[in-house]
Order: sequence, then C-alpha cells, then structure tokens
Amino acid sequence: MRTMSHASRSRNALPGTARLDLDRAPSTQVQVNLLVLYGARLASCRDFYRNLGLVFEGERHGGGPEHYAAVLAGGTVLELYPAGAGTATGRTRIGLTVPLDSLRIALEPGDHVLRDPEDRVVDLHVTA
Repeated sequence: MRTMSHASRSRNALPGTARLDLDRAPSTQVQVNLLVLYGARLASCRDFYRNLGLVFEGERHGGGPEHYAAVLAGGTVLELYPAGAGTATGRTRIGLTVPLDSLRIALEPGDHVLRDPEDRVVDLHVTA
C-alpha cells in the first residue's frame, strides 16, 4: 500500500457525489490504456522519463509524426508526440510509482514532486 503524507486516504467529494476511498477496491472495470503527451521538447521529455525508468521505442504510424512510446506495468502505453502545429499538452499532472533500482537519477524512496521539461507536474512515488 502506498504511504501518503496525510492521515486520510480519501478525497473530499463534490456536492452530489460520493467520497472517494483510495483503499477500497475499484468499483469499475475501466482502465487507462493510453496516455499521449504533446510537447515541443520531445527528446528532453523522453530523456526525463527514461531517467525515471521508462523504456521508450521510436515509432511512426503511417504518415504520422515520429514519436516515442513506452509500455507501463499493467499495459498502459505512454506516448510522447511532437506538438507540431497543435498545442502542447497543457496543465497535466502525472503520478508514477517507480522501483528505486529502475531510476537513472539519485532519489531516495518516498514521494517526490518533479517537473518534466514541458513543466508538467510529475508525482513520483519511489519504492525500495
């Protein structure tokens, strides 16, 4: 179980909704299977996430842009795409749990808040 810095493992609910208990079993079968981040600093982002233990492969689908993809535990795919003429992925917060021995940077076990090269917040939980 992930140790939180605050005593409660639940979140405040909006009016008309139930309070979310983070220790309870999931109530749905829905899973995230793809997360795509768009940015102008693609190589820098790839290196940042590599330092957190992700393994990326370069890809190109048909006539689409070259990009990077990593498969996470559980099968979720994280892709890094160039923003191109579109807008970079804006205000986003990502939470990752990473074993200490897969890191390429010096961090102690515990919770850390980092920012990737596109200034997205990355909540990192490092396990021993």
